[in-house]
Amino acid sequence: AFLQSDDACVLVGSGTNSSKQKQLWLARYTNSGFFDTSFNKTGIATLLEGESTSGESAVLQADNKIIVAGSAQLSGTYSLFLARYTDSGALDSSFGANGITTQSYGDGVHGADIALQSSGKSIVAGTTIIDGQAHAIVFRFNTDGTLDASFGSSGFIILSPGFRTEVKALCIDDVDRVIIVGQAFVGGIHQFFLARITESGSIDAIFGSNGITVTE
Repeated sequence: AFLQSDDACVLVGSGTNSSKQKQLWLARYTNSGFFDTSFNKTGIATLLEGESTSGESAVLQADNKIIVAGSAQLSGTYSLFLARYTDSGALDSSFGANGITTQSYGDGVHGADIALQSSGKSIVAGTTIIDGQAHAIVFRFNTDGTLDASFGSSGFIILSPGFRTEVKALCIDDVDRVIIVGQAFVGGIHQFFLARITESGSIDAIFGSNGITVTE
């Protein structure tokens, strides 16, 4: 959730449609606590991409456009999902394919959080499954929704602080480094971890132990 400049509150999440499929749910409320009917006429925008779609996080651009991050199940496999909405609640056709971008990797990707770097590019962190093991994965997307191949290895970086890694959140510092937070199974127990990535998408070796800190 976040506030826009007029104190309208934007919330993102998931709900089910009449066919009991999970779908993205994006709502805007006025500062009086009522649905803002200038947003998609009802105050709510819903979206189903593939068999199911979840909204996990959203970020506000300087022009009041909203980018939502989550996951979409496409032909049985989960992919990272992004959608950009205009200030009026319509999908922004200048972003991705008709307002939507999906990105697959390994045996599936679940998006967890999104933030913007000073360039306006989107950093999205989540969890990917590779050969049955969960790893942290961080992508960078250009302002038009395309994957930024100059970041990391062809647009992404994978981190493995332990087994069964799960990313919970991310933030961007004042020099555009990316800090991700989550949990991992290390030494037989679940532990909290932090990792820092440089602006260009490489592990920041001066942070923690080779870019990663793990704490019980």
